[in-house]
Amino acid sequence: MRKTTYIFICCLVLSGNAFSQKAQEIIKQERFFYDSLKAKKMDVLPTLFHKDFHGVNGGGYIDRKTEIEGFSYAVLQEYEFSNILVKFPSNNVGTIIYKAYIKGSYKGKDVTGNSYHTSTWVKKGNKWKMIMHMEVPVSETLEQTANGFRGLATLAYKVSDIEKAAVWYSKAFGKEPYFKESFYVGFDIGGYELGLQPEEGKKSIKGNGSTTYWAVEDIEAMYKRFIDAGATEHEKPENVGGDIKAASVKDPWGNIIGLIYNPAFKN
Repeated sequence: MRKTTYIFICCLVLSGNAFSQKAQEIIKQERFFYDSLKAKKMDVLPTLFHKDFHGVNGGGYIDRKTEIEGFSYAVLQEYEFSNILVKFPSNNVGTIIYKAYIKGSYKGKDVTGNSYHTSTWVKKGNKWKMIMHMEVPVSETLEQTANGFRGLATLAYKVSDIEKAAVWYSKAFGKEPYFKESFYVGFDIGGYELGLQPEEGKKSIKGNGSTTYWAVEDIEAMYKRFIDAGATEHEKPENVGGDIKAASVKDPWGNIIGLIYNPAFKN
């Protein structure tokens, strides 16, 4: 009985070590990729990618050729991994997920900061090849803050005629709604939700509280666009400090729509 138990325990330990070793192989491969990029080993980098590699970043989908060509524009000074997680969907496929601090530049632009990454490696013979990579800056994720808030998500305007309002907002913002029903119309405006809701019962009082401002590049042009669409003047574009300009209009239902140009919002 003791001998059987001993063999069983040994098998568990060996299995655990085998998995740990595989995970370390994936982590080692991921680090080797970064080390090769840092050292500008342009002859080594292509050998790490599977022929069917595809990736996703802020610019969209990228294939193997585009990814490798982009390395010539990258300058990696230092990097650090944290929150590493490795999973194996199958015996010869490993996925690593981690948070990375990267200091460097791309095409002369500073890209220093934190980002989340995931890479999938497949084993060909005795070598691991990267077949997929995705990354997203931490600033673009819904990170929960210490006080429980994740930031602005949805702004809803009350309207007396939701059908007409849907048409008007489509024209004013230059965007069609992604969701449209009699009880709610939703627009995706730069990653934020603009919603329209029908007024129920007593007409709501509008414009007496806070004003939400939508970030724009050309405030004069956008202000004119809203006025031309049928909005009424509330506050004309004006400088409110430094290079910051703000303005606001009222939609046909009395809701105040704020517009703001702030150079600090560019990043």
